[in-house]
Amino acid sequence: MGTRMKILQVTGSLNIGGLENVAANIMRYGKIYKQMDFLIYEETVRGYEEELIALGAEVIMMSPPKASIMSFLIKFFQLLKKGKYDAVIIHTYTSAGFLSFVSRIARVKKIVVYSHTSSESSQDSLKQKLYKAFMKVLIAIFSTDRIAVGEKAGQSLYLTDYKIIENGIAVNEYEFSPLKRASLRKELGIQEDDLLLGHVGRLSREKNQVFLLELMNRMNKDSNIKLMLIGEGDERLKLENLIKQYHLEQAVILVGSVPNPQDYYHAMDVFVFPSLYEGIPLAMLEAQLNGLPVVASNNIDKKAFLSDNAAAVSLDDSDIWMNNVLLMQRKPLDVNLINKLDVTHMVREIENILMN
Repeated sequence: MGTRMKILQVTGSLNIGGLENVAANIMRYGKIYKQMDFLIYEETVRGYEEELIALGAEVIMMSPPKASIMSFLIKFFQLLKKGKYDAVIIHTYTSAGFLSFVSRIARVKKIVVYSHTSSESSQDSLKQKLYKAFMKVLIAIFSTDRIAVGEKAGQSLYLTDYKIIENGIAVNEYEFSPLKRASLRKELGIQEDDLLLGHVGRLSREKNQVFLLELMNRMNKDSNIKLMLIGEGDERLKLENLIKQYHLEQAVILVGSVPNPQDYYHAMDVFVFPSLYEGIPLAMLEAQLNGLPVVASNNIDKKAFLSDNAAAVSLDDSDIWMNNVLLMQRKPLDVNLINKLDVTHMVREIENILMN
């Protein structure tokens, strides 16, 4: 394959999100590709697409596999043959097995599956469990390499060996700035004595923003507590209805998808992350880099908790959530931990897999 590769990344989306940011970083900081393209299933709303196109990527839009799996796989095969890709990196969790199979049929030399999250297997139906088991078999047979962000993410998708590559971050972008904090809080209408809880993530069931609204409903007697949600997703209408039901219109800010989520960490006082299941969420690492205290679900991989200023709490213990939210304060992260998180280390490890 030489030292310059043509690579296709299957991300499903290029909206603001952890998975999408990892894929974008592979292009931003990569050194071994001559061309890198992205396959998505949904239109981008203020995400990474414009930036990646400016860097030279082609963004290819296809109907999602669930619309018609056979039609999708035929089109995917045709895309691979026409594009003559040296490598495919598959970030999409539920279809990775089928995509690995088609990539092998199309004679792609490197087929890398990348697991970013853990599975909610305890709540899956029998049909879902059988489907995931079948995907694992296909991945084991047809992928050439497997990457996971942590042990939970690896165990949820792979039957065979895999390499853990922890998420990397452009660390300089997340250093706390009092000036940015003051400017953004003024723009958002947040008073100096307000306690601002923040969350960054897709508005979806597994991210569990409903829990945060229920928490706010209990704490809203303290009128200076606010919640800011950054992201878009299928649960937005449900969340809007709950905000009205709980009379939280003055306490909750739905920012939506923004191209600069890193700036919003400066405005926050506490970062909250109540996922039902998760690997190592990039947003949690970013928040800790900014010096924010974190209160997060104990369903999240332990490696995401970088210091004693990040608390893993059961979703059944809302009282402990409230106590931590009220008591925890900002604290700079250890410089050695910051250096370990640098994004260039992550990208070099991925490129080593692609080249070997």
